[in-house]
Amino acid sequence: MSLDFDSARLANPHITAEHEEWRRQLRRFMEREIIPHAEEWDEAGQLPDSLWKTAAEAGVLQLGYPEEYGGISEGIDIWHMN
Repeated sequence: MSLDFDSARLANPHITAEHEEWRRQLRRFMEREIIPHAEEWDEAGQLPDSLWKTAAEAGVLQLGYPEEYGGISEGIDIWHMN
């Protein structure tokens, strides 16, 4: 059975189009790079070093870093990260 959390989410006036795009980007990354390997990595008790490079290339490690250092800050704030 697959759960569809997107259809269960309530509308939130604080969530912008940029937030939605960030969520979609993270979801694509998770579905492509994490979920297929999660059980194997859990059993091994570690993540492969190559995952960090893959995550960086996908742009999912930018959150929380200033733009001058390659991060993203516009449109994403601490309130939405929690």
